[in-house]
Amino acid sequence: MNTRLALIIPERWPDQPDCEWALLDRDGRIVEHGRSAPSHWPNAGEHVALIDGADCLLAALRVPPSKRRDRLPLIRYALEARLARDIDHEHVTITSERADEEQPGGRRLLAVVIAHARLRQICAQFEALRRPLGRAVALVDCLPATTTCWQAIDAGTGSLSLRAGPDGAITVDMPPHTPSTTAAPARGDTLACALTLATMAEPAQQPAELVFTTATPLTDAEMTLLSRQCAMEISQCSLDGLWGRSLLAANLLHGPFAPAASAGTGIWGALRLPAALAGAATLIAGIALAVGIAVDRNTVAELEGRERAIFADALPATPAIAPQLQLRRALDEARRDHGLLSAGDLLALLQALIEANGSLPLQMAYRTPRLEAELASPLPATAPLAHRGLSARLEGHRIHLQPQP
Repeated sequence: MNTRLALIIPERWPDQPDCEWALLDRDGRIVEHGRSAPSHWPNAGEHVALIDGADCLLAALRVPPSKRRDRLPLIRYALEARLARDIDHEHVTITSERADEEQPGGRRLLAVVIAHARLRQICAQFEALRRPLGRAVALVDCLPATTTCWQAIDAGTGSLSLRAGPDGAITVDMPPHTPSTTAAPARGDTLACALTLATMAEPAQQPAELVFTTATPLTDAEMTLLSRQCAMEISQCSLDGLWGRSLLAANLLHGPFAPAASAGTGIWGALRLPAALAGAATLIAGIALAVGIAVDRNTVAELEGRERAIFADALPATPAIAPQLQLRRALDEARRDHGLLSAGDLLALLQALIEANGSLPLQMAYRTPRLEAELASPLPATAPLAHRGLSARLEGHRIHLQPQP
């Protein structure tokens, strides 16, 4: 995944298909941005939906002391007092959690609530566009508001959202955009209404500063008019900072909405080809190993059959207990019967030693059927002796030689 397409999804989308978007590189830098319908969106490895505040409720909740496994019913109970809809039809995401200073053992939670039907519609529409969502976040969750600096945003979605401090947000409908000469009064009235609602909901001193993020920049004169209407210092910024912060906001796609791994998204998209090649190589190696084992088993079975046939010819009516040892003893007996040396005779052992070492031993002692000899130089290798069916043990220049048992 090399690129990520972040899109602000208005309340009326997809009926009104145009929306603001930005194409980001893997480091979160803006490569391209614009406003268009899906047919003009650039291709990307991952898609992130920033859902408008009109669809998402950012609610601050206080939960009494409880165990984590018992917290869900308490969250549902706290949300029921805030929602006009049935909580069973809502999708809840906890974005942050901290200790409640006023209630020992209690917790303060910040939750994003969106209707199941709306989130399902957005996901299904992206699937129909063959652009499955990798992340979905609440637009207001991307505003870094504090108690000393509130944040407001007009992203051209038809609504204005105000983040009045770190807890909660308020969204009000915006009047239709008009030419710039009359845009400031419309926005000023809407922003003043949102500020009034915020101070009523949470009685506190209104901060001296407010950052207004807007998709349609205002002139200095319009900003002055907004400041007068809202009775505070207002600074303006574009949507550029919003796109990067969307990657840090809480992902709403969990539980039944968790995205399935696909060929073109996430880590699986990057590892799909190497994983497929590794799997194919493992399969081929497994097949080759199985074939090799089968061939070796056939070879062993063939050799064992030949050994049984030789044993039956050499020692008829003799049970095969240790075939190799029995055949070696039978061979020694046959050699003695025909006046030949057996493997354990002195001359046979001495001949094998001379051929392996290339010289006569300095000293030797023979005790049937073992030969102990002192050599002028260490024996270079015992393999030739093993091929003759002899067992050799070396102690420096001294060798102990006897027939293999």
